[in-house]
Amino acid sequence: MFMSLLRKLAATFARNSGFLIVLAVIYLAIFAYQVISEPSGNFSACLDLLSYAINLIFVVDFILRLATSQSRVRFVFLNFIELLSLVLPFIRALRVFRLIVAANAIQKHLGTRQVRAGVNLAISLPLVVFVSALAILDVERHAQGATITNFPIAIWWSVATMATVGDGSFSPVTWEGRVVASALMIVGIGLFGAVAALFAANFINPKISEENK
Repeated sequence: MFMSLLRKLAATFARNSGFLIVLAVIYLAIFAYQVISEPSGNFSACLDLLSYAINLIFVVDFILRLATSQSRVRFVFLNFIELLSLVLPFIRALRVFRLIVAANAIQKHLGTRQVRAGVNLAISLPLVVFVSALAILDVERHAQGATITNFPIAIWWSVATMATVGDGSFSPVTWEGRVVASALMIVGIGLFGAVAALFAANFINPKISEENK
């Protein structure tokens, strides 16, 4: 009886993935505003309360999917980053990566696997840059000796770091900033590798199709 209720709730969340996407966008907007504008007073408290409420919905969604999964250990392993992003405030910005769900919602209207992969990459690349810029600015701006002190610099640093070219003029001075930088370089290598693979697939597949005719 209880498991049946959980499955129905999980199915309800799954059918309303668009609602979760909207919540993720709202969360990103709140997070960005708090980092860039640094509001204070009652307004800041209200924003924090709204963020906690959205996060609670994400937690409920995660628990429902975990409870109804066939292998809970495998589920936790495959969704470990999401679990961390719900638990650890330091990487709270990772929760906005739920926007990748938007690409999955579009998949049924797309034809080839290459097109679906392109949609995912088109969402992932700018999102990683934006979120990384927010994360590094959040932990670096008020640190002693910090060089990443405003959002334009943070965006430039994020692009340079993700491309693994670096910029000696701007670098993190806190351990949190170095963690963000390390994660961004690893993600950047993976994303650019995926872009290269996508282009290669687009060149190779037409040739294979012509040879099979």
